[in-house]
Amino acid sequence: MENVIREEPMPQEWKPSKQEALSRWEINIQFMSRGCVIRVGCRTIPFSSTEEALAELQKYFDAPHEMQEAWNNQLS
Repeated sequence: MENVIREEPMPQEWKPSKQEALSRWEINIQFMSRGCVIRVGCRTIPFSSTEEALAELQKYFDAPHEMQEAWNNQLS
């Protein structure tokens, strides 16, 4: 008999739904004299312009779980 190597399928990592990821952390926006500061959960991210902040927020609304992971990697 031939030796047959069977590869077990890798278990998929659990990923929250978009709504679950969005409801995970509270979002606060504080406008400054120049730009704004956005707090997502316990992370505070400064932006030099409101346009830049809105672009990042749109990315967050489109893919919250991925952005949470990216911000965790950048801010840790």
